[in-house]
This record gives sequence, C-alpha cells and structure tokens, in this order.
Amino acid sequence: MWQLFHLFRFDVLGAIMVALILTIAWLIFDFSRIYLMGEEHLKRHCVFFAVTVASACIVAITDDLIVMALCWSLTGIAVQRLLLFYPHRVFAQIAARKKALLSRIADLAMLACVVELWRVFHTTSLSDIAQLVTTIAPGDVHITIAALCVVLAVAIRCAQIPFHGWILQVMEAPTPVSALLHAGVVNIGGFVLLRLAPILERTNVARDALIVIGACSAVTAALVMTTRVSIKVSLAWSTCAQMGCMLVEAGIGAYPLVVLHLIGHSLYKSYAFLHAGNTVHMTRVFAQTPALQAPPMQASRYVRLAVVVFFACLGWFGGMALTHDPCLAVGMLLSSLAIMHLFNLGAGDRRLWQSLVGGSALLLVMYILGERAAQIVILPAAIGATHFQIILAGAAFIILGLLDSVIVREPHSRLSRKLYAYAFAGFHLDEVFTRGAVSLGLLSLRKEA
Repeated sequence: MWQLFHLFRFDVLGAIMVALILTIAWLIFDFSRIYLMGEEHLKRHCVFFAVTVASACIVAITDDLIVMALCWSLTGIAVQRLLLFYPHRVFAQIAARKKALLSRIADLAMLACVVELWRVFHTTSLSDIAQLVTTIAPGDVHITIAALCVVLAVAIRCAQIPFHGWILQVMEAPTPVSALLHAGVVNIGGFVLLRLAPILERTNVARDALIVIGACSAVTAALVMTTRVSIKVSLAWSTCAQMGCMLVEAGIGAYPLVVLHLIGHSLYKSYAFLHAGNTVHMTRVFAQTPALQAPPMQASRYVRLAVVVFFACLGWFGGMALTHDPCLAVGMLLSSLAIMHLFNLGAGDRRLWQSLVGGSALLLVMYILGERAAQIVILPAAIGATHFQIILAGAAFIILGLLDSVIVREPHSRLSRKLYAYAFAGFHLDEVFTRGAVSLGLLSLRKEA
C-alpha cells in the first residue's frame, strides 16, 4: 500500500489541474444529461466519460512516468469510443480510425521515452528524474531522444499539424463529447510538458522543435479558422491554434504562462462548445436586425503603432528582460497583436475603442499578476530562452499579425484572395497525411456495416 502511495504526487499544480478537470467534467456531464436524454447509447457514453475523466485525473497527480503514459493512453482510448457515439456515421468512423492510428504512434513515442529515461536513471519516478537530470550534461543523446519522443507524442495528441485531421472530423460526435475533447483531453499534452519540463530543459533541440511545430500550427490554424462558416469546425481549428501557442510557450520556457493558458483555454472552450447553439441563434438575430449592425471604422496605422508602442513601453518599464522573462515577452507580444486585430476589424463607436484600450490594459495587469502568482505558487521561475528561440517565436506571431492586417484591410487584394483559397482548403495538409497513411496501409476508409 505504501509503495502505491508513492506513485502519486500531491502538489499545488496537480491539485489545481484535478479541480479544473472535475469542474469542467461536471459542467459538461450536467449538460449532456439533458442534451442526450433518450439516446440509445447514453449509458455507454456515461461509462467512457467517467473513464476519460478518471484517467485524466490520474495523469494530473501521478508521480510515475509509466502510470502517466498508460493513463494518457487510456484517455485516448476512451475518447475514441465517445467519438463513435453514432457508430454508423461515416465521418465518425474516419475520425475514430485516424485518432486510433495517431494515438498508437503517440503511445510508441512515450514508450520510447520511458525506455530511454530508464536506461539513464533506472527509475520512473518523475520527482527523482527531475533531480537526477541536473547531473546529466546538456545535449546527452538519451535525454535528447527522450525529449524528442515527448515532443512527438504531445504534438500528435494536441492535434498539431500535420496530425490535426482527426480533430476536424469529430463533428459527428455529440456536442458534449466535443466539449470534453477540446476543453480537457487535448490540454493534457500541455500538462505533460510541464511535468517533463526538466527533461526538455536539457536539450535545445526538443525546445526548438516545440517552437517550430507550435508556431507553424498556430499560424496555419489561425488563418484557416477565419475561412470557416461552421462554428464547431471553427472552434476545432481554434483548438489547434491554441495548442500551438501552448507548445511555443513551453518551448521558450514560459511555464507559468502554460498554466494560465491551460486554465483559460479549458474554461473558454467548454463554454464555447456548450454555448454554440445560442451563438448561432444570436448571429441570426443580429443579421436580421439592421439597427444592430454598426458600420465598420478602421483604425489608422498610427493607432495600431501606438498600441504596440504602449505595450512595449509597459513591458520595458515593468522590467521585462527579453531572454530571461519569456512569459512577459510573449504575453506583451500576443496582447499587442490581439489588440491590433480588434482595431483592424474596426468598431462603430469611438467609445468602444476607448473601452478596448482600457479593458486591454486591465487584462494585461491581470495577466502579469496571474503569471507572477503561478510562478510563485505553482512553478519555479521560467527558464531563460535563447535569442534564436525568442526570435523564432516572435517572428511567427508577427507574420500572423501582418497577414491579418492585410486580409482585413484589403480583403480583395491578390494576396488575400490567393491566401483565402489555400486557407479554405486547409492548405491541403490533412489530405496529404490521409493519402500517405492510406497508401502505406495504415488507414482504411472503408465504410463499416
């Protein structure tokens, strides 16, 4: 019994994650009781729903790498069964098959990680590994392989490009399943990165891979999301982009920012999916009511420049160090680009502009306080990032901001029209992966009886 007790770690981060998981699960389950009332497979849904939540909670509090890998895999298996709530729907079958194929690849990657770490440390305790890894020279081959395997597993389970196709095709599943998937299951990858952060810190190759994968996924998914009409498909691309941002944050060592992102994304995404029906209804009401349609008013380039300068100065006077405080660096950059996007969209009232600036400043202050609280209470200070990593992460989001400005301000330009055509097709990334998997015999798209 005492040995079983040592398999778990009871710390602040684990407690917060368990509380978050149970809260989200309770809200979604309460919604699903009414949403799925009278459905034939309701009992099976409840069983696999409970297995998913229980497995996610064990991942949050375990201190053993093998238990973490097994429960993470069990979470994926249970979700796969939830995706087949309507088993005779063709797209549900395709999504489940893609999920199964990619999950097995992620399982193999985690198995390779466990083997490599066991060869070096002869233990699977995460606490012991975190202490022993500091004695290993940076760039060790076994540590590098283990870290890269973690990156691959997280990229797959977080639906990063080009492993994202399955998460776009789960719309055949009921809304509560989509909410659980996007608000809870996909976020586990970010938590695993936090637990295995000591491994990632010993090799810049793995951190660079996180930044590249996350930045490419975030930029691509954000562009594709703007072309989608279906609200659930748009939210699926949003999840891909959000997870990409989270991987970038982990890559530059902004661990408190990852914690805040995990909490914020879980709450936002669960609300967005459960509220999707009302959103569609309100959109129709606004579209049919001319009085509610405000004429757009574009912000000048000087206003957008002033927003960037404002956040840059605020960060400078707040003592922001570019390479030693990546949380603030990334937070300032993303805040500036977000406000620029709002000004690009325009507003019909100057008072709304003032509200945006005031609300953004308040949000930024809350972000700084939250980041400091997470840094003090949950995690040690964020590790320093190299200049290359900061430039790589910043360049990706700056490019996204510039493309957004061009598309919004000049929607009929040659660049906008060509970019829209490719974005509407998802840049054909999922088709390439699907054809490759089918040609290798790894994926079958035959309809089941």
